[in-house]
Amino acid sequence: MLRFGKKTRRIPGIFASLLVLVSLVAGCHRSQVTNSPAVEKGRHATQNDWKPRITIAASCWGMFSESESWYLSISSARTGQLVVMADGEWRVYEIEIEAAAYDRLADAIEQYDLFSLTKPTYGDEVASGSDCYMSVTVDQQATAVTLLHLRSREDLEMLQDTESLNEFDETRRAALVFSAIRGCFESEEAYDPRKYWQFLEASR
Repeated sequence: MLRFGKKTRRIPGIFASLLVLVSLVAGCHRSQVTNSPAVEKGRHATQNDWKPRITIAASCWGMFSESESWYLSISSARTGQLVVMADGEWRVYEIEIEAAAYDRLADAIEQYDLFSLTKPTYGDEVASGSDCYMSVTVDQQATAVTLLHLRSREDLEMLQDTESLNEFDETRRAALVFSAIRGCFESEEAYDPRKYWQFLEASR
């Protein structure tokens, strides 16, 4: 799903700390802009092969037992960087996203109506959970969402968590868009929340 560039470099500890800080600050300044046409309108505006201009900043942080935290940036040219903690070091990979994966991402943003989500954060904050963040820009539209520990509909019903049940559909849609972002690259080191979110597929 990705092609690693020739250049792979290690990040000094101070720079790595700054990178984490920048990601956290970005998560604190989540915004949503809805003053431009929807993806679908633009996609079908002409008979040409129009493609939305998508840029992504995404990350997953946590204390994972078998995988590592990561940060991803994708430009509208389908190039970017993947930063992964591996063997105690931050490593940067120059990447190129395949056109098919980029198209699946565009389809997911449209299908799950990302820009209609009403909350900046979904899920519960738990000590051993993950913190997955995505900032998505499509042309002039932008939004940012954080996904914490997600529970299945059955678990929420058992816990009688009415608030979370009411927003379960939005949680599912946000997670499925993030899954499409994670599907843009393959890495055995980088944490992959999709295997823990399989119950969301069954809830469609």
